[in-house]
Amino acid sequence: MNKDFPIEYVERNAIVFYVSTVKGRDNDTTDIDILKVKSDICLLLFIQALLKKRDMVLNAT
Repeated sequence: MNKDFPIEYVERNAIVFYVSTVKGRDNDTTDIDILKVKSDICLLLFIQALLKKRDMVLNAT
């Protein structure tokens, strides 16, 4: 691409929510403080199950 991009395009405030902390039920909107979520914030849902699946695949080889 060989172009310059302003840092504002790639640097964002974020909220990371660890989905695996919720046990015995589905996640819902009350699990995250919605007042902290703004239009310019990145919301990351960290799903531990994906790491477990990856480890199972890597260990199977």
